[in-house]
Amino acid sequence: MTTPEDGSGQPQRRATYRVQLRAEFDFAATAAQADYLAELGISHVYCSPYTQAAAGSTHGYDVVDATRISDDLGGENGHRAMTDTLRAHGLSQLLDIVPNHMSIADPRNRWWWDVLADGQGSPYASFFDIDWEVDEPRLRHRILLPVLDDQIGRVLEDGLIRLVSEQGALLVAYHDNRYPLSVETTAELLAAAREPRVVEVVAMVAQLPMGADELSRRERFTARHAVGESVARVLDATVAGPAVEALLSEINLDVGALDRILNEQHHRLARWKTAVEEVNYRRFFDINNLVALRMEDPEVFAESTALIAQLVHSGDVDGLRVDHIDGLRRPIQYAQRLRDTTTPSTWLLAEKILEHDEQPPPWALDGTSGYDFLAAVNGIFVDRAGHEALVAIHEEITGQPSGFRSFALDGKREILRTTLVSDVERLTGLLATICDAYPAQRDHTHSEIREAIVELVAAVPVYRTYIDPRTPPPSEVDAARIRRAARAAHGNAPEVDERLLDFIADLFVLGEAKDIVTAEEDMHLAQNDLVLRLQQLCAATTAKGVEDTACYRHLVLVSLNEVGDSPAHFGLELTDFHARNERTQEARPLALLATSTHDTKRSEDVRCRLDLLSEVPEEWGAAVHRWMAMNSALRRQGLVDSAMEYLLYQTLVGAWPLSPDRAVTYMDKAAHEAKRQTSWLQPDEAYDAALRAFVTAVLADPRFVADLEGFVNTLVDWGRVNSLGTTLLKLSSPGIPDIYQGCELWDLSLVDPDNRRPVDYQLRRSLLAAGRGRSAAAAWEADRDSGAAKLLLVRDALALRVRRPEAFDARGAYTPMRAEGDFSDDVIAFIRGVPAAVIAIAQRRSLTRRGQWGDTMIPLPNGDWRNLCDGATVSRGARLADLLADFPVALLERAG
Repeated sequence: MTTPEDGSGQPQRRATYRVQLRAEFDFAATAAQADYLAELGISHVYCSPYTQAAAGSTHGYDVVDATRISDDLGGENGHRAMTDTLRAHGLSQLLDIVPNHMSIADPRNRWWWDVLADGQGSPYASFFDIDWEVDEPRLRHRILLPVLDDQIGRVLEDGLIRLVSEQGALLVAYHDNRYPLSVETTAELLAAAREPRVVEVVAMVAQLPMGADELSRRERFTARHAVGESVARVLDATVAGPAVEALLSEINLDVGALDRILNEQHHRLARWKTAVEEVNYRRFFDINNLVALRMEDPEVFAESTALIAQLVHSGDVDGLRVDHIDGLRRPIQYAQRLRDTTTPSTWLLAEKILEHDEQPPPWALDGTSGYDFLAAVNGIFVDRAGHEALVAIHEEITGQPSGFRSFALDGKREILRTTLVSDVERLTGLLATICDAYPAQRDHTHSEIREAIVELVAAVPVYRTYIDPRTPPPSEVDAARIRRAARAAHGNAPEVDERLLDFIADLFVLGEAKDIVTAEEDMHLAQNDLVLRLQQLCAATTAKGVEDTACYRHLVLVSLNEVGDSPAHFGLELTDFHARNERTQEARPLALLATSTHDTKRSEDVRCRLDLLSEVPEEWGAAVHRWMAMNSALRRQGLVDSAMEYLLYQTLVGAWPLSPDRAVTYMDKAAHEAKRQTSWLQPDEAYDAALRAFVTAVLADPRFVADLEGFVNTLVDWGRVNSLGTTLLKLSSPGIPDIYQGCELWDLSLVDPDNRRPVDYQLRRSLLAAGRGRSAAAAWEADRDSGAAKLLLVRDALALRVRRPEAFDARGAYTPMRAEGDFSDDVIAFIRGVPAAVIAIAQRRSLTRRGQWGDTMIPLPNGDWRNLCDGATVSRGARLADLLADFPVALLERAG
């Protein structure tokens, strides 16, 4: 697309702007903002997935056809027009892709539909991670579909399942959902209608190929579709059509006949709750409508990636962000295939959650999507001195201990024993088979094996390891993690057999098998399968057990309860922040730097305000106690627990002003994710109603609202100071800054759906236009509420990246600076470029400092420096009191 100033032939990767595409904000709407984004300084529009998603999708991660551009967003013509418009404004694309799973909620997923129709005979049966050989006889060689609201017998009695003739086919109907009948059943039903025209169909079905090899499946697929065309002609016939309709009406009144037909299909309809224990396809986490793909299969990879590769090779897309790469069976193999399928220079990123000090695996990618930066930059604004006091407040109010690791362990265990139990059972059966081949491990009960798996997986300290039996040996780091996890598991649950844990760990790290009584290839395949599936389970367990459970229970300071961050690490030293940036500059200069995303639980501005509570824990504790006393009469029958009330107050402080509707929606989701009093799996309607009523009543009390606003007003401007610091550090640190839609202004959003509300681009356009020729400092002085100061800081920092690309890209350098004076620890500063070309200076502990810097100063390199935030020129030693007098941060460019 556009050629950068350095003449490399590749688009200059300067900054991304994430847009959430949906029917209400489609390709045309995105194209309409191209001129605004270009003026802001963006280089890449970072698009949510836009291959065909399920009907009504609001995010694009529920793909039903990876070979087509989404019709709902404008189709190929709309995409072409958007791409051309972006190109005309010098903008490239970074595209989010979804290799891990597909949606099965829409019949337009023709791969899945074909598997439902023909089971293992379908050429697409191998595309999905389905266990066809389950122990349960009624599910063997069939797919469980947990879609019914009640047990199937009751649903049949109520007449909610019917056979219908629609769109030239015979289908199973349940409410608005449709499921295919096998061609054999279709032929049987047409024959029962006793119409001469069906003879051809019956004959064609009798001649269908029945082989299990790939060629036979492909031939059968072609023949089945010919049958389908004949069926459509029969059903459209004026004579046969009514006869078939009459037969279907008769069957729909006969529960026994209908049940017999359903039992003959390659799928089995069941109550939704059966998924917990019996679902026999791997899901995206615990979402029944999202089935996992076998992306390790070259054919699946090729068919799923063909369109994406075409977009890259055509120049329409410059980069790809891989969603949930940790869910794949072989992530490192996938990354290499993606690199080989695209180009050596394609910008490849992965959504990868790194734990504290964890480094990415050695894969053929350019970096992560930036959650590690989010955690680091947030950490430097959290005051460790406030930790003890906030812990005391949390324990007093909630009655819970405050060690996050115990919350995380409990959350993982709970998820493994509830929503992910079907995955655990699959591994339990697999490991039991393996144990039988080792005399020393034989005779373990399924219960013992199950608990060993639960405890070991729960003890793994990272999202997953990257051990692949095809490429032994495992890294020393991964092997050590698994060995430590086995020891930790025994310490956490001494009742679990330590030798069994060690045995699993030995298999996990590809240790030499000892005392095995069979060397059959099947046993080695089973062991390899165990290793790969355990790692996939680890990723799902951490996501659901920590992010979506523990982070809604542990409430010491909820600004830390974030994707990629962890309450286990309360604050970050400046030296650690600098070390992280130095590693990025050296190893991953194209990694994204994120502060808000579509998945974050709170926007950057909410976190920046909440971080201030670590500076004033005493004032915060006093306010919470006032509010709890004030609202004590509103707690209905004592149902609303103190933990949820404490979360409500932090939420209101962080996101105020917050409407009652938004507050209720957030708290309802938070309570269900916490899974203490209510959950998605087992909702407590009385508790849910009480919580909603409590939130509504609290926000209807003018006395409380006035007190809340009084407290929030003491934080607002200092939270904005933190936000400007966060923004500057993101825009000037090693890596590529990412701006989530709308966050170029103040944005006080909570978890989805709150962070996916429409963005007011007209407001942003008008503020950007009004800011031409104006500094961020002038905007800060004139109107702090509008957010124009943040917008203009983004504009000026990105313009600097255009002028001095060599200071920020892989050719540049990162040099930490150290302030001098009484408050030197509260200044974050560094130099970019060789020789020094840019200096970024931000402050922390803003509420504590309140602009009082005493003799603190920054020793600048020789020469004159222009502050892009206010236009002033400085040289040599710069006093913080002067440098930050008019604006909370400074961005210095060498003059001349």
